[in-house]
Amino acid sequence: MIQKSHHISSFLLLILIPFVSSAVTLSGKINSDETWALSDSPIMLESISTIGRYSTVTVEPGVEILFTEDAGIIIKGKFVARGTSEDSIRFTSAGEQSPGTWGGLYFRGSWSPKTVKEAEEIIRKEPEIFEDGQGNTYTKMGEYYKRQDGKYFYETKDGDFLEYKGVIEKEKKEPIQLDTLTVSLLEFCIIEYAGGPVESGSAIEISDSSPIIINSTIRNCSGETGTIRCSIRAKPLISNCLITENHAIRGGAIGISLNSHVVLRNNSFIFNSSDDHGGCIYISMASADILSNRFLGNSSDAHGGAIYASLAPKVIIRGNSFIGNRSPERSNSIFLSNRIDAEIKDNIFDTFESTGVEIWLQNVNQDIDATDNYWGDPNDFSFSDIIRDSRVDAAEPHVFNEPFYWAPPT
Repeated sequence: MIQKSHHISSFLLLILIPFVSSAVTLSGKINSDETWALSDSPIMLESISTIGRYSTVTVEPGVEILFTEDAGIIIKGKFVARGTSEDSIRFTSAGEQSPGTWGGLYFRGSWSPKTVKEAEEIIRKEPEIFEDGQGNTYTKMGEYYKRQDGKYFYETKDGDFLEYKGVIEKEKKEPIQLDTLTVSLLEFCIIEYAGGPVESGSAIEISDSSPIIINSTIRNCSGETGTIRCSIRAKPLISNCLITENHAIRGGAIGISLNSHVVLRNNSFIFNSSDDHGGCIYISMASADILSNRFLGNSSDAHGGAIYASLAPKVIIRGNSFIGNRSPERSNSIFLSNRIDAEIKDNIFDTFESTGVEIWLQNVNQDIDATDNYWGDPNDFSFSDIIRDSRVDAAEPHVFNEPFYWAPPT
């Protein structure tokens, strides 16, 4: 149950949020389970609030959380903000609506092998659901399809669906219910105008934690190493999000470092920018799975208009599209340097619209697999113009680009 704090006068609240007649105000430590209810919205945070290690805060759909300049949330326990497509949860500034006008959300110290396993289960088992046009919904369960009434079906070679009459001795696992997860969750949330000089200076900091961020929007935020900063064994899953118009010193959208492993899947990264390397993503001494994302119009003032990676044990870049990303120095799309193991496959690059290098390798110590990508009509470009390898010794490792697709992969 939320308690009202009287640290801010009613007069000051009217100044900070003139459009709100009253607000629940929170501050300090939270050491018991709480629900932030829609009936209490908007909720005001005027300083850093900390969710204790054994506490859970649940936010109901439609709640708006307002932050003053020095405010943010440190999450050591569990934070579940689960909105809906109709009623999102909004984290925003109580005052000026510009990047960096409040702190951020800081996930710290809630990592464990169990939470990582649960996140991996979400990655592997996110259900495939479809309708048959007759009001029936099916969920794919391995080789079977489970209808909403609990009956199982299988697909014939001719594409017909027949009911399975046998006994399934070991039923396929149901899709994981996010309610049962021990990790923190942001779903159908909007995070905006965060990233001020509070705590880490990022809109979202993930350290020693593995939250899941899905179906959310992160916009108009700022940061130092990433608007979303993942460091010190961070293992988040970020999926189906719109991450747009953010700016950081390096890694305009996301910074990944210090033994972290981040999964980025089915996101749209649009118009993010950085002063230094990585207009969208900056990776150093960490790993990442960058899968089926859209990179549009991101820019860096240094290397890597979309992605910069250095000293990375493993970076998988697969199934993405790179359109209109820019770097005035080296590589519009991807810049790789130093000791790195990378795989770049099944991507679409916009060589038909852009000029300059799309992939740049500098001092990379092993072969890079960049086969099975689509670069446009090969009659319109030369690989030596769009893939640049600083190594000149033919005996050294290099990048492989053939075979390639003649049409965009599906």
